[in-house]
Amino acid sequence: MLVNKYISAPRLKPLNYRSQSSSPLDIHIDGALQPCHDLADLLFSTDHKRVPKHLTGGAILLDSSSGRAQHTYCVEFPHHLFTSPDSFDIESMMVLTMLATIDAERIVGATFYIDNQTLVKQINLHSRTDHFPEDPVISTIKQMLQELNITTYWICSHPEKRTKPTSWTQSDKANYSADKLTIDDVE
Repeated sequence: MLVNKYISAPRLKPLNYRSQSSSPLDIHIDGALQPCHDLADLLFSTDHKRVPKHLTGGAILLDSSSGRAQHTYCVEFPHHLFTSPDSFDIESMMVLTMLATIDAERIVGATFYIDNQTLVKQINLHSRTDHFPEDPVISTIKQMLQELNITTYWICSHPEKRTKPTSWTQSDKANYSADKLTIDDVE
C-alpha cells in the first residue's frame, strides 16, 4: 500500500488514560529495502547501489495479554524521501509511522519490538540533559515514546534462519509476520 497522504501526529491524552477494557499493545515492527525489478532500471544502471529499491515497512499489533493480532500494517515509502536509505532509516520511519497512525489512547503504554539493534540503542540512549538528538526523526520518536510511556526492545531478526518454526516464541512469530508484511505477504 502506498502512503500518499500526510499523517498528522496523534492528539495526546493524559498518560494515565486507558480504557478499562483494553490491555497494552505489543507492536512488532520491521523495515525492508527490496531491489526494484524494473527491467529498465536494471539495464541502464551501472552501479548496483543506485538501483532503486522498494522502501517498505510492516507492523503487527498484538494484544499483550492474549497475544492475539489486533491489526497489521504494510507501508511503502516514496523513494524521494531518502538519499541513500539503509535499514536504520526505513525502520525508524516505520516506528514514526506507527506512532503517528495508531490512536494515542490505544498506544499509551505499548511495547515496541524492533529487530534493528542500532535503532533500538539510539532510541534507548539516555542523554544527560533534556536535549534530544539532532536527527529530527530520532528526536521525534524519542519525544513521542517518552510522552506515551512506550518501551522499546531489540529482538533478533529472521527466526526462520535460526530455528525451526515449532520452537518459535510468540515474539519470533510476530517478528516473522512483520517481516512478511514488508513484502506485502499477508497470508
